[in-house]
Amino acid sequence: MEGPPSSAPLSRGRGPAPLCPTSYSGSPGAGPGVCRPPRWSYSTCLQYHYVADQKTWTEAQTYCRQTYADLATIGKKEQNDQILDTITSAGQSSEVWMGLYSTIDWRWSDGFLGVGANYSNWGHGHPNFAVAAEFCVLVGNVWYDVLCSDKARFVCYNANIRKSRNQSYLNN
Repeated sequence: MEGPPSSAPLSRGRGPAPLCPTSYSGSPGAGPGVCRPPRWSYSTCLQYHYVADQKTWTEAQTYCRQTYADLATIGKKEQNDQILDTITSAGQSSEVWMGLYSTIDWRWSDGFLGVGANYSNWGHGHPNFAVAAEFCVLVGNVWYDVLCSDKARFVCYNANIRKSRNQSYLNN
């Protein structure tokens, strides 16, 4: 039985970001999201990508990190809603992996600790750590803690950071 993820966070300090266009093809060539916030020095824009392949949480995390940035992080209701829109736009209605997991405390796969890191949308009676081994989270209309070894579809994100003055871009 697979336990909680042991991989280190991809980065630290990313936070809830403006919403961007989503893709739901699961193909890496779907194109970057665009953010144009007025008069901001820096902005981060999350673009979500639905992936129809069914993988364990750890396999999904590895795929997202190799292809995009990481499994989806949700720091506010609007991002939760955007993930649901991404799933339904792909013609799906099932729950998907997101980047929330637990070893002792719940944490985000990408290391996000900023404002919104404590946002949650747990289903009634969750998290419940059934069989003392449910350390990963599926998102649908609400969140459920489940076994990390279960297989599910998933949502990745990539972030486009724009530095306004120098017009330099960093795609994660």
